[in-house]
Amino acid sequence: MDGHSSHCSNVELLDYAVANDVILFCLPSHSTHWLQPLDRSFFKPLKTYWSKTCQNWVHNNPGRKLGRLQFASLLNAAWCKAATIQNGTSGFRTCGIYPFNPEQIPDYVFVLDKVAQVQENLNPEKIPSRGKMKISTFQMSTDKMSLQLTMIVRTEIHSKTFYRFLA
Repeated sequence: MDGHSSHCSNVELLDYAVANDVILFCLPSHSTHWLQPLDRSFFKPLKTYWSKTCQNWVHNNPGRKLGRLQFASLLNAAWCKAATIQNGTSGFRTCGIYPFNPEQIPDYVFVLDKVAQVQENLNPEKIPSRGKMKISTFQMSTDKMSLQLTMIVRTEIHSKTFYRFLA
């Protein structure tokens, strides 16, 4: 799950995880598309198979509406084609999760693009000046929940800087 507060504030989920020895790992915000195996290897083939399956159904059933039973049947057919062991293992490998390979994800992905939200202070009285040149000032604010859920640890792995995010 990503570190969004709505995903981490469900007390029942947290209690269930603790009771069942499940470790919930919060991924860095705005990086889940790089770190979720299904996003990397399953959903694109599923979308492709779904599209082909629907096109075939429409071609073979002109003028008919797609009902619930047909929908479920078509989704099942597409799902069975996409949900292969090869696609599953490929997703973990592509994300660098297993086998562990931080080289799979470029460094720039781990730069938090929204650690702070910068808002320019437009109050003219608060803008210092140096001669004729005005200097803009900025107010910084951070997402408190994001900072509480995410700790950045810098480590050297394979002589490359890699950021691990730990909840």
